[in-house]
Amino acid sequence: IRNADNIIVFNQGQIAQQGRHDELLAKGGAYQELVAKQMQAGAGAGQAGGEAKGGAGDDGTATKDVAIRTTSDGSKAEEGVSEEEKEADKDASKGLFKRALMLNKPEWGYIPAALLGSAMNGALFPVLAFLLTEMLAAYFHCIEGESPRGIREAMTFFPRADDCDSSCRWSNVTESWVTANCGWESFGEDVCVEYEPLGDTDGLLAMRYYRQSDICYDEMQDIVTRYSFGFVGLAVGAFVSHILQIYSLTLMGENLTRRLREITFATILRQEIGFFDYKENETGVITNKLAKDTAYVEGAVGTTIGLALQNIVLMVISLVIAFIRGWMLTLICFATFPLMVIGQYLQMQFISGAGGESNKAYAKAGGVANEAVTSIRTIAAFSAER
Repeated sequence: IRNADNIIVFNQGQIAQQGRHDELLAKGGAYQELVAKQMQAGAGAGQAGGEAKGGAGDDGTATKDVAIRTTSDGSKAEEGVSEEEKEADKDASKGLFKRALMLNKPEWGYIPAALLGSAMNGALFPVLAFLLTEMLAAYFHCIEGESPRGIREAMTFFPRADDCDSSCRWSNVTESWVTANCGWESFGEDVCVEYEPLGDTDGLLAMRYYRQSDICYDEMQDIVTRYSFGFVGLAVGAFVSHILQIYSLTLMGENLTRRLREITFATILRQEIGFFDYKENETGVITNKLAKDTAYVEGAVGTTIGLALQNIVLMVISLVIAFIRGWMLTLICFATFPLMVIGQYLQMQFISGAGGESNKAYAKAGGVANEAVTSIRTIAAFSAER
């Protein structure tokens, strides 16, 4: 303001002095006191003192330098990022996980609980699918049909004859008893009957016939009850695993976020004044980064690791169950897995690219909003509202 045509000094809401820079210095009073206080502020004391005694130079060089440092869109703000700075950013990104893990050192005791909870959560869905399948199959444990005795009886189907366990066994292929001392009128509670395989299947099939249908239905009830208790146990396991994973990872993540914000804020305060002349370092942009970027680091090294372990356990257990129950169908389904991975990768690349641009836009918008809010007092002071 020292080159302004008219400088107005306010004191307690009233106009105390008015005039040019040199005139007000000569008069003394409030304006001279402000200049003297600026001389004591630090770096510009010598320059401000010289100008307070002799005024600004004719060429206005010192004044121009001050204007450049205080403007929000000066030449410095237009400078691009050098190759050295880009290389420095790449070097800084190396070892990110290790540095974040070291910052979380006070919470290392929660890592086993977080890993255990993530592994248990990964095992939930395969076990749930297994229980649902077995529960549905249990309701078809007993079917009614005509037995070799010519009467309608309850029976159970077995795709493999060896799975049918009974003290008496009849072969419908040879039409003879496989076990001795058995007959249609003398067998016990049940009898296994072997049949020719259907289609290209290997081995014999079997049907277990019951002398009384109530015996079969009692077995079905026992199977359903057993798997119902399995669902209860699965619910308890899900409750415990979610508590372990969410509580541990959240505790570690929030403490990591707090430490990162403290370090970032302390680093910002140590920067020279020229650092804030860049557009990407405006107040709104910095506060926006301080709020969001630290949370991104926490998500990258905390929650993401838990989800990764959870998905790995889920995939391993699912593949083991699938290969045991039907390896041929599993191989057919597994052939589409590379296509799914490629599609997922392309989707993540698209999302991450769009997210990077949106983050820059949000940071810029936050900076504009912050400048507008913080400058409203200046606008009101000059009655420049529109």
